[in-house]
Amino acid sequence: PGLICPEGCQTWVRGEIYQISSPQLLFPILDAYEGCSPRDPVPHLFTRKKADVISDAGLIVNCWRYDFNNLATFSRAQLITTGDYANPSHPST
Repeated sequence: PGLICPEGCQTWVRGEIYQISSPQLLFPILDAYEGCSPRDPVPHLFTRKKADVISDAGLIVNCWRYDFNNLATFSRAQLITTGDYANPSHPST
């Protein structure tokens, strides 16, 4: 799955929020996993971006997310209208 959300989009996507204590250590590992480290070929498959998200408790939290960056394959993508990849037939709340 991959998130495609242009600047200003209002799409709901269910995800998880993690607090990390050492981003300088963790982000290089996550970037390599997502294919967007400086060592990965360009264009990268994903791009790490900052975004405001709403927690289950209704709090707005500024988080990092990975957006799908390979728009050449977008025409073959299937939209998950519920916003929940793990449960595509039931809408997220």
